[in-house]
Amino acid sequence: MKTLVIQFGTSRFLQAHADLFLSEGTPRRAITVVQTSGDATRSHRLAALAAPEGYPVRIRGLKAGNTVDETRTVTSVKRCLSAATDWPEVVRVFVEEAEFVLSNTGDAGYQSRPEDGAAAYHPAMSFPAKLFHLLAARHAAGAAPIIVMPMELVVDNGKVLRDAVMAVARLQGAGGALVSYIEDRVVWA
Repeated sequence: MKTLVIQFGTSRFLQAHADLFLSEGTPRRAITVVQTSGDATRSHRLAALAAPEGYPVRIRGLKAGNTVDETRTVTSVKRCLSAATDWPEVVRVFVEEAEFVLSNTGDAGYQSRPEDGAAAYHPAMSFPAKLFHLLAARHAAGAAPIIVMPMELVVDNGKVLRDAVMAVARLQGAGGALVSYIEDRVVWA
């Protein structure tokens, strides 16, 4: 099963918006969801998201003055992983399958952490540091640039995330080709 979309974060916003749109869109897109926090108390959500029968989203409101109250089933989520326990598979999906990145790790996900300076991946890293390591792996494998669509509620979130990833690249002493790949070839929506 190939998933062209890799999603970081398990927020209800992504579940009821992006995942629903990708489930109903043309063409439909399959998603791998990655829990970035490693919070074991939220791991039950991973199993529910990837259930073969999908999960329900209730839509209520008004459309053209008429009341809407319906339930739709989201079936776009095909696989769920944890960045804390499934990192090698996260890297594989990011490098070999994904063409698009969605994220909603919350504002706190962008905050730098002491582990961001570690040469190797560490689960306690910030989301930008995790993304740096994934982009470095993608670049090393010769994979095409990817489109990153952050959905955190941060003004100019694409620019902010790119700048945060570039700060990690500087911290890591990344070389010119990798820096150019991240800064100039990756699309930061």
